[in-house]
Amino acid sequence: MGLRELSKQLQVIAEEELNEVPSRIGADIVALIKWIEAQPYLNARTEDQWLLSFLRVSKFSIEKAKARIDKFYSLRSFAPEVFKFRDPYHSAVQAVFKERLAIILPIVNGEPVRIIFRVGTVDIDILTFELRIKILTMILDFLLQECDEISIVGMCVLLDGRGVTYKHLTQVTLPAVRKCVTCFVNAYPIRIKAVHIIHVPSFAIPIINLGLHLLPKKVASVVS
Repeated sequence: MGLRELSKQLQVIAEEELNEVPSRIGADIVALIKWIEAQPYLNARTEDQWLLSFLRVSKFSIEKAKARIDKFYSLRSFAPEVFKFRDPYHSAVQAVFKERLAIILPIVNGEPVRIIFRVGTVDIDILTFELRIKILTMILDFLLQECDEISIVGMCVLLDGRGVTYKHLTQVTLPAVRKCVTCFVNAYPIRIKAVHIIHVPSFAIPIINLGLHLLPKKVASVVS
């Protein structure tokens, strides 16, 4: 199997918090591959490292991992605007990093991945809400490819609302919020450890409360 070797610290966390048993990983991955191959509608990746991410976030419940994989690939038809035309060299995507709208802080072994997303400093005529969600998923794709912390220890997100206007909120529709919840909570193989929201104008609070209402209680409890 082409699996990355974990540090001792990450290995302890994976075993104690996620029920990981190193000697059983191979059999669990094979079980997922056989299930994927038996689903005619499912065009899913079957690399060992990729499937291991789903097992870890599902605490090595094969059935929960199957459900998350199914949900992840169903998003392609549920939210095509997020998962099509994912060119990292597109001018809008490049603007996100040039203007430091999304910042990935240095990754520390054994600690959650930390991401700052400055949601109010964007030109929404160029970077729509849906495009911002697309870019965030592209960042997650990169992190899942490169590091194990995001599926073992999890991630902490700081949403900086400085500069948010009424115009920003016109793009935040109920269907868009539901897609966000499905994507980041139910589909992507990541652990959400904390979401901190700062510098929020009072007129944006109802939108935040709506989002919290749609979250599972366990996830909503880590939002502050």
